[in-house]
Amino acid sequence: MKRKLSLIALSLFVCLTAASAAIYSKGSLIFRQQPKQQAQAQSPLPRHVRYWFLALHIQALRKQADILEAKRENGDPYRHHYKLAANLSDEQEAILNAVVDDTLRDVGQLDAEAKAITDEYHAKVPGGILKQGQTPPPLPPQLKTMQAQKEQMLEAAYVRLQESLGEKEFARFDTYLRENLEPHIRALTPGEFSHAQRKPQSKTYSEINK
Repeated sequence: MKRKLSLIALSLFVCLTAASAAIYSKGSLIFRQQPKQQAQAQSPLPRHVRYWFLALHIQALRKQADILEAKRENGDPYRHHYKLAANLSDEQEAILNAVVDDTLRDVGQLDAEAKAITDEYHAKVPGGILKQGQTPPPLPPQLKTMQAQKEQMLEAAYVRLQESLGEKEFARFDTYLRENLEPHIRALTPGEFSHAQRKPQSKTYSEINK
């Protein structure tokens, strides 16, 4: 449980297709504290990206807690990871969970709609291989609009959490995320993206760590 987790930040295209689930490398779902100088060396991410991966990480932690609790083991370190690690009160944790629940629901619905569009697009080029002289079909224009909608949803979640926690406590929590979540987020290379698309997205923690 003490090894690092690497969250892989997905490209615009991934976010609109398969990427309601983060992709994890071998390691724990629970973060270690990161040295401040290491966090500061990272390129700043758009805040909607950071808070989307916060929601995805909490979702993954809950799933692991469910697995442990189904075996009558203690899932609290996973279910209450951010409360414990970021020193949140019970009320603050409840606020965070409410924002995350609404974000996962709303963005998940939008991602499902986008996936249907991209699946239809991919079907126009079976196997993803163009014939000699064949040009790729134009990308569906709806995707750009849906990406903007997704970013607006995440920005609204950010503002809601900021207002609910209050300026001082939100700034403290946001600093924690910058120092401990953001260093684990990176962009997929084209090769990693292709490999990720072919891999199942529903692996459990135990399957990831085989």
